[in-house]
Amino acid sequence: MRDVGLNRTVIEGPPILLPLRSHTGLLEAVSEMLGERHLGAIMARDFAFDSLRGSHPYSSYALGASRLDLGLQRASRALPFLQRGTEVRTRQDGQNLVFSYGVNLGNGVGIQLLEQEIPPVLIALVRPFLGPNWLPDWIEMPEAHRLQKPALARLFGTEIRANAALPGIAIPLSLLRTPSGIDHNERLQMTISGIRGLRINRPPRTQVEIVRQALRTQLNMGSASVEDVAMALGVGVRTLQRQLRTEGSSFKEIAQSEQVDRARMLLSEGDLSIAQVAFYLGFTEVNSFRRAFRSWFGQSPTQFRSRSAG
Repeated sequence: MRDVGLNRTVIEGPPILLPLRSHTGLLEAVSEMLGERHLGAIMARDFAFDSLRGSHPYSSYALGASRLDLGLQRASRALPFLQRGTEVRTRQDGQNLVFSYGVNLGNGVGIQLLEQEIPPVLIALVRPFLGPNWLPDWIEMPEAHRLQKPALARLFGTEIRANAALPGIAIPLSLLRTPSGIDHNERLQMTISGIRGLRINRPPRTQVEIVRQALRTQLNMGSASVEDVAMALGVGVRTLQRQLRTEGSSFKEIAQSEQVDRARMLLSEGDLSIAQVAFYLGFTEVNSFRRAFRSWFGQSPTQFRSRSAG
């Protein structure tokens, strides 16, 4: 984790969705350490989408559909919420619908491992409708996986075709109108919950929103630096600052706004120590956090927590 700029707070801290750069870097580092070229497939092959029911807006929204075809339509709208730059494609191939999802980021080892994770996730999306043992007629992978077809076929239990732009699964057209096995009232609640969550987590529309989203992830890893946010977004610091100026903002303003909101929330909840709160606001020293907090709220963190509890 240190090799790719992560630390244990990614696991121990608040849940976050890793940026693609960190995700692929971690997969590549672990794969190299273990000597396992199919780490992504091994990690994801038993993924149970239904286990996320009610705990993630995307899964709630997709699984709340009354039929499989409607669930896939919902997934097409919701999947891009998971990561910036991803896309969904569908096409008919004979008597099958090929449902694909991914991101065109090249052919590095980390990207290939990430692509191996995608088919099991898509299969898990379909299984609540077609049964826990259902498998697609075939799985499509990008051409870079051509030499791995036999190993991936053994891991996934179905034919592998390495001729596609994005990873995908083939679903018989005859099964698309299969009804959901979930109770109607439960599906309704899942749909409502999913829509509410997706509205809150909608894709960023401006550069300020993009930076704010990246900063939230970096804060969970104990960093509020413009250098780390720029690196996560794949741009230079000057470019990032220039983009923000065109929208009448600055990184300093965004960072302070996020720190103030997060400080208020974390101290009000009362579960973390002052030192832990300082860390999750990107401060390397507690005293620096105390001084900043007093300038924001006119009182110390301890006084704020006591008054919030009262």
